[in-house]
Amino acid sequence: MASAGLPIRQLVGQIADLVRSDIPPEEFYPEFLKRLVEGLDASGGMIWQSHGEGPFRLLTEVQSVQAEAALDGQIEPTWQEQAWHQELLKRAEQTPLAAPPQAPGAVPEASGSKNPTGWLLLFAPIVAEGETAAVVELVLPGQARLAAPKQLRLLAQMVELASRYFRRRRMDHIQKEAAFWRELEQFAQQVHARLDPAWTAYTFVNEGRRLLGCDRLSLLVAEPRRCRVLAVSGSSEFDPRSPALRLLSRLTAAVIAGKEPLCYTGCSDGLPPQVQTLVENYVDRTHTKALVILPLWPSDDLNPHPTLSEGTEGERPPTAAAGATLEDVRPIGALVVEQFEAGGISESLRGRLEAIARHGQTALSHSLQYDGIFLRPVWEALGRNAWVVWARALPKLAWIAAAGCLLTAAFLFTPARLEMEARGTLQPVVQQDVFAGIDGRVEKVLVAHRDRVEGPDPQTGRPGTLLCVLRNYELEEELARLAGERATLEERLAAISRTLLERQLAPVESDRLSAEQASIRQRLQSVDAQLAVCRRKQEQLSIYSPIDGQVITWDAAGLLLHRPVVRGDRLLRIAQTDGPWQVELEIAEDRVGHVLRAKQQTEGPLRVRFILAADPAKSYEGWLVELDSNAHDRPGEGRTVLAKVQIDRNQVSPLLPGSEVRARIDCGRCSLGYRWFHDLAAWLRRIWFWW
Repeated sequence: MASAGLPIRQLVGQIADLVRSDIPPEEFYPEFLKRLVEGLDASGGMIWQSHGEGPFRLLTEVQSVQAEAALDGQIEPTWQEQAWHQELLKRAEQTPLAAPPQAPGAVPEASGSKNPTGWLLLFAPIVAEGETAAVVELVLPGQARLAAPKQLRLLAQMVELASRYFRRRRMDHIQKEAAFWRELEQFAQQVHARLDPAWTAYTFVNEGRRLLGCDRLSLLVAEPRRCRVLAVSGSSEFDPRSPALRLLSRLTAAVIAGKEPLCYTGCSDGLPPQVQTLVENYVDRTHTKALVILPLWPSDDLNPHPTLSEGTEGERPPTAAAGATLEDVRPIGALVVEQFEAGGISESLRGRLEAIARHGQTALSHSLQYDGIFLRPVWEALGRNAWVVWARALPKLAWIAAAGCLLTAAFLFTPARLEMEARGTLQPVVQQDVFAGIDGRVEKVLVAHRDRVEGPDPQTGRPGTLLCVLRNYELEEELARLAGERATLEERLAAISRTLLERQLAPVESDRLSAEQASIRQRLQSVDAQLAVCRRKQEQLSIYSPIDGQVITWDAAGLLLHRPVVRGDRLLRIAQTDGPWQVELEIAEDRVGHVLRAKQQTEGPLRVRFILAADPAKSYEGWLVELDSNAHDRPGEGRTVLAKVQIDRNQVSPLLPGSEVRARIDCGRCSLGYRWFHDLAAWLRRIWFWW
């Protein structure tokens, strides 16, 4: 009885709270039934669900703790299989129903709709949106049949509250679906906005991931022998050679070859062997919990291809366009959905994935077809300028053709001078670098920038101007050691000589001292030779000017003073700035061929026009007098050939050593068109050669 159970107000409050909760139906049914059984003091309860023409299916069952022992063995466990019980459930789908037990001594009617048990059975349907979602059945003791109407009304009220739960869920579902379809419409507009495959794929995966709510969405396009990753959500750049993406490409290629969707939720049993191995390898590397690979089909193929929610068996009807079966059509790519946290793929996610894929595959197919049009830029240009084929534009077309012919004739027959560009520096002809002849430390720098220096005088033997002085501590130590060793040897030699002259020695002792005297004299010769070498090295510590000229090294003291140098390091540069000057050019290797041909065809030197970076307003002339026979690698310049240009120093100003020069080498006569487009002609020749 209700009075023996929970108070009605408390029962209504508990069920109202349960109805307002967001728990799923599989959790709502047991909680709702548990409160009903407790609140109505029932011995047990069950919730049934209809399956069309088949028998009702038991969703959940609850028995009260007090009545569990009494019910054990008294309620038939196979009621759902008996005709009378199925008939009562069918009647209860339309209206609440009370089935009191048969009177004592009555004959059971198992085949009818009477209650043959000794229990009072109450039925009430849970109706949502005009359809029966489930039927609630309560089992009460038989003696409660007098209160059956009251209990049935109370059960109907509780079931009405449960119906609100389903109506609210239905309304929430409708609102979510409406929001999804609005977002899907925006997604379709965005993904169809352009015909660029890269942009379409990037929009596809990023907007699609937002709609699906998955962890990662990838798009791969099918190629003749493999699948290529086109876009990955959340990544504007990715490395297609990474192990994970290479495994994904191989797995997607295997799925596309089978033309069936792949849905992995933690178990790979039942998959084809070649696909199963690839799935396990990919999951082991990426730790993916759930994976869906859905093939994408061409937009002009109207076949009902296999989906995630439908079976894939049976014959596929031919396409409306070409009459091809499923076996004749190849997917254009695949959409890969990955979940790293949740291990399942819900039905709503599958439905949304198929809806997104339908729009995305059409946009991708169109963009790939558009991108593959032969000479597409040419056709686009013609489309933008379609007026050239209009009849009313024929006079304009004739004028344009005539102008083109005149321009072509001007290019072919107008004479011009072919000039090759080159860069270089302005340098004195006579200049020499001064190098360190020995390791040391620069102690003194005796010249500065632009100081005049003199070279050695061969007649008097006088060296040139002293430029700097080095110091070598190891050499000084070696000289001191050798000097000490020589002094010691001389003292010993003098002592032996005195002994041999002043004393009367035995023949044996005299022979020994004579042998030692000869050995010491040999050691003295060796030490003297070493001293001579060290003194010559010491002379190299003083650096003299090798030629007459001017120091052109900037800030020599700041550059060299107290700096350790090794043999071969360049210290200073001396140049005869009052002598002849020249331009040293670096001609690019791909242009030197024109210079060589012009040099062979001309007996004298080639004329060169140049300007100085220090004064670009004025141009000068010179003559190409020397061309290197080898090409050299220049950092940042590529391979170049060196050339020397003779100039008149009295006409060039300012004369700054190392000043940048831009020159044009006269290579003879040619047509105006070849002068302007000889680089393009050379490029076309190289392309033709490779073809």
